Amino acid sequence: MSTAKTCPHLSLHPDLHVLLVTDATVTLADAFVQCHICGQHYLIELIDIKGSTNAYRLSALPEAAVAPTLRSLQRGSCDINRASAELAHISQVAKPLPGVLIRDESDSVEGLWRYLADTGDVHVPTGHWRNLPCDGQIIAQLEI
Repeated sequence: MSTAKTCPHLSLHPDLHVLLVTDATVTLADAFVQCHICGQHYLIELIDIKGSTNAYRLSALPEAAVAPTLRSLQRGSCDINRASAELAHISQVAKPLPGVLIRDESDSVEGLWRYLADTGDVHVPTGHWRNLPCDGQIIAQLEI
């Protein structure tokens, strides 16, 4: 299986397309996304919300793992544990990236993406968004 890599487009102007939403709240929570320019796949996981701005933890995914996982999740299964097992597997092969992905939903349906590679002293939580306050404090600390 190929290794996950980071595309150079993240630091410039991320042009990301949502491939599959795996969790949602009033906004996009967790999803598979892909760079429109080079095709690199990422897993994004919500860590904070402030108004129309969302902050995500970001992990690069190896292409070889993404296609079968997406195909399996989109097709469905009679095994209620299969989706959880698929997501657990993809999380194990994901390469966590430093920084935070920001999505501003105020201007468009797709949202405007920005990647902050350096978060300074701001702690990026590793927990699931349902166990985080998502109260805008991380975004405020990032001075967005």
